[in-house]
Amino acid sequence: MNMVGRLSLVLAGITALGCAKEYDIVALEPEVDPSDYMPCDFAAVPDTTMSVYKCNPVFEATDEMWFDSSSDSAGMDVGSVGFYTNLVMGYPVYQIWYTARLDESGTSTTTDYLAPWGLGTAVSENGVDWDAHTDNALLSEVAGTWDQDGMNSIHIARDDRRDRYVMTYQGYVFNGSNFEIGVGAAESPDGINWTKAGANPTLMQGVTYEGGLTISWPLALYVSEGGGITSYMGVSSTDDSVDMYAVEVSEDLSDWNIIDEPVLTAGPEVYDQAGIIAASVVKLGATYYMFYVGAEDWREIVAGAREPVESTLNLATSATGISWTKHPDNPLPVNLTTARELDGVAAQVVGDTVHLWLTDNYAAVGEPGRQAIGYYLFRP
Repeated sequence: MNMVGRLSLVLAGITALGCAKEYDIVALEPEVDPSDYMPCDFAAVPDTTMSVYKCNPVFEATDEMWFDSSSDSAGMDVGSVGFYTNLVMGYPVYQIWYTARLDESGTSTTTDYLAPWGLGTAVSENGVDWDAHTDNALLSEVAGTWDQDGMNSIHIARDDRRDRYVMTYQGYVFNGSNFEIGVGAAESPDGINWTKAGANPTLMQGVTYEGGLTISWPLALYVSEGGGITSYMGVSSTDDSVDMYAVEVSEDLSDWNIIDEPVLTAGPEVYDQAGIIAASVVKLGATYYMFYVGAEDWREIVAGAREPVESTLNLATSATGISWTKHPDNPLPVNLTTARELDGVAAQVVGDTVHLWLTDNYAAVGEPGRQAIGYYLFRP
């Protein structure tokens, strides 16, 4: 069984409009240069076409207490996170979605797979200071459902043709020793009110699909200008590595057609020989860019769940969005620690620049892990 232990970062196309904590969601074309508005500057990453925000991280956690069982000292462990930015009345507004767990101990709940979970959203005027929505948690545990014990690896995309947002994610039920894991989908007219697809779970781990394929978790989600929905999925191979497959998703999010051959395979390069754990796909001009996190190895956590070891950011390009070529300079030199603990990536095109949000370990040497989000720019 494969379930990613550390949670992924995700991008979605949303714009927020209104006052702090209570706001409406409006979809607009992005026209934001963050360096014109954010408190700090960006610095060049040597030997790359990338730059890094000097005051990272830009997001780590909030002070929300979503559940009655959470004490004032409850710990909030933030997992999957999505970013987007746009101009509203001449000023940028950053939108974020995140999954989080809360418990009463005040300690991290990274490996507490039964702690209460929820999906939240927040906005920021500078990309650093966040106002959480008053309706959080937007989604949370419902007893007896296939995803009652957790939602992670979320991916959200704007579907302009149908005036909605779509989300794919991994959900599970955990009985204390075994996981039942599936992949589901949801849609929203505003990024706040979500309706889960009636066919959920659309795919299940532990089920062998046509061609002998075994699903792991969603890696990325892309919606074309024409409305075609592609979910990029992790699929376990015979050597226990995780390759990437493309899945054609129907308009009602219920029918998922797995394309026969992998669009990106693990290895033989060392930096992604164990598999692909997260990705984000954007199109700039005639070229598709895939920013993905690859892992050199796996480490088991509990009951078959595992987390990546030596994970880094990598780049692949494509003319079709299906057949991909890895960049010769992979991995990109942006990981913060020598242990290489990069965990997730989100991407958004603004003009001639790709904006990237990367999940990494911001802890000082000798301190406990500190998973947080950093902001980067990429110019081809």
